[in-house]
Amino acid sequence: MESIEAVGEELVYDITVPGPANYLAHGIWHHNSGKTAMQLGGFTQAHQEGRAKKALLVVPSIVRNQFGEEAARFLEPGKYSWHAEDATYPERKAHYQGDTHMVVTTHATFRDDMIKLMAEHQGKTPAELGTHFEGLSRPERADALREALEHHQIPLDYLAIDEAHDFLNRAGKQDSLMSKVAEAAMDNSKFKSLWTGSPVKNDSSEIYDWISKVDPERFKDREEFMRKFGVNTVASQDSLKRLMDSYSYVDSVTPDVQRTVTWGARGADGEAAPIPLSPAQQTAYQGVHTAFGKASAAQRRGDVDIDACKTLSPNSFKDQPDSEHHRIAAQLQNALGTLKHGALGRVVNEHEADSNAKVQHVLGLVAARRGKGGVVFARNRKSVAMLKAQLTQAGHKVGVIDGSSSSEEKARVRKAFDAGGVDIVICSDAGATGANLQKRGKWLVNYDLPLTQKTLEQRVARIDRLGQKDPIELHHLVTDTPFDRDNVRRLDRKAELGSILQGEFRSLDDDGLAAHIRRARAERLGDHMPSWEESLGSINENARPAPVPAPNAALLHSADVAGQALHPISAAPQPGAGLRA
Repeated sequence: MESIEAVGEELVYDITVPGPANYLAHGIWHHNSGKTAMQLGGFTQAHQEGRAKKALLVVPSIVRNQFGEEAARFLEPGKYSWHAEDATYPERKAHYQGDTHMVVTTHATFRDDMIKLMAEHQGKTPAELGTHFEGLSRPERADALREALEHHQIPLDYLAIDEAHDFLNRAGKQDSLMSKVAEAAMDNSKFKSLWTGSPVKNDSSEIYDWISKVDPERFKDREEFMRKFGVNTVASQDSLKRLMDSYSYVDSVTPDVQRTVTWGARGADGEAAPIPLSPAQQTAYQGVHTAFGKASAAQRRGDVDIDACKTLSPNSFKDQPDSEHHRIAAQLQNALGTLKHGALGRVVNEHEADSNAKVQHVLGLVAARRGKGGVVFARNRKSVAMLKAQLTQAGHKVGVIDGSSSSEEKARVRKAFDAGGVDIVICSDAGATGANLQKRGKWLVNYDLPLTQKTLEQRVARIDRLGQKDPIELHHLVTDTPFDRDNVRRLDRKAELGSILQGEFRSLDDDGLAAHIRRARAERLGDHMPSWEESLGSINENARPAPVPAPNAALLHSADVAGQALHPISAAPQPGAGLRA
C-alpha cells in the first residue's frame, strides 16, 4: 500500500494504489476495477463499522450472473455471503430475511419482489397492489414499502442500483412502476446510491429525476427545475454542473490502449467515408420517398393511397383481409413521418443480405479478423438473425445475446466467448448493458446506430473498459444517406447533454461560462487567446491516451464510475462521496 491519506475531518479515506497493485481493506480485495468493486467496498466499510447488516444490489441480468465471480475475486474468503443466482421468490425471500450479507437481483426481479412483499402484507394480489401503489403519493409509497419490510423483518440498510438510467422518468412520459418502487426503496434505505456509465438518455428532465430520487425533500417540482436548468444556455448548464457536483461522484478510467475508430468504411487510402448503399438499396430508398410523397398528397386531398402505405408499413397489412386495407391505410396516414423513418431504416439495415451494403461490409471485416474475438451490435432481432445466419454460413463461431436470452444463456455465451468456443458475439441492445467482453473482444461493430447516446456508450464499453490490454477497433457503420446523418446529429446532441453530468464543476473556469466570456471579450478587443486556449485543430482519433469524446462522436466510450481510489463510507457522508445516508 503506497499511501493512506485522511481527507478532511469527516473520516473519508483516499487509499491510492498506483499501477496494478492490490490492497485489502475491510474485507475487500481491490484490483483497480470499477463499479462492482466500489459498491462492494461501500458495503464492506459500512458493515465493518456496524452501520449496515445487509445490502440489496439491483443490477442488469447479465451483471447478476457475473456478480458471484466478482465477489469471489474481490472479497476476503469466508467473510461475506451473497446470493446472486436465479431462484424462486420464496428462495429469495429467505435470503432477504436471513443472514445473507448481499442479495443481488435483476431490475425486474427487484420490482416484482417488492410488490409481492407489499401485496402479502396488505392481503392483495400483486396486480391489485401494483395498481394501488402507482396511485399513491411518494411519501405514501415509501410508507407502504417500509411497513411491508418491517412486517417481513427485512432490513434495508444499503441499496445500490446499477445501470440506474433504466429507472429514469422524464417529462412527457408516464412514471414507471419500476421507478416508483426504486424511489420507495431509496427513501427507506440508510445508504443508497445510483450507478451508471451513461447518466442521460434523452433530455434534461431526466437530470431532475436523478436528483429528485436522491434528495426528494429539496427537489419536488419538475417544472420549476426545468425553468431554471432546462434552458440550453452556457449559464444554465454551468449552474446545473455546480448543483450536480454536490450529489454525484464522477470518475472515468479508460484503459491505456490504442483505439482505431472508423465511421463508415476505410478506403484504399486509409481514410474513412460513409458506406454507399447497393444499387438495390438505392432503388428501395427512393421508393420510400416516392411512397411518402404519394401518401402525403393523398392525405392533403382527403383521400387514401393504399399502395403507398403498404410500401411504408407492409407489416400493418400482413394477414389482414382486403376489406380492411382502406381503413388501415387511413390510420397510417396520420403518422407518415414516423412510418417514413422506419421504412428508411429497414432499407438501410434490413435489406436482403446479398444486396445489403452493411451486411457485406461486416462479412469483409470479420473475414479479415477470423479467430480474433469481436462483438457486433444491432438494434432488432431481424438484423441479429440475418447477421448470425450470414456469419455462421461463412464458417464463424457465433453466439447471440438478445432480449429473448435468459440470464443463464447470456452467461453461457459470455463464458464460451472467453474460452474461445465462440469468436463473435452478436448482441441486440439487450446485451449492451453489463457484459464484460474485454477479455477476448478486440473489435466491435455497431451495425446500426442506437437511438440514444447512452446506448452507444454502453455498446462500446463491452470491450473498451478496464481490463482491456490490447489495441481495439471500433466500427460504426454509417451510410451515405440523410437517414444516418440525422442519426449521428441526434447522438451528438445527446452526448452534449450527457457531458453536463460527466464533468466536475471545478473545470468550469476552463471550459464553462467563465471561459466563454473570456474568449468573447478577447475577440471583441482584438486580443489573441493565450496559447493554452487556442483551438487544437483536428483531433487524431487513434491517439493514446484517448481524449475526451469529441464532436461527431469521434471517440465514444463509457464513463463508468471506476478508478484507482476507494472512498469508503464516512462517519458523516459528505456530498459528492457517491453515497448518501
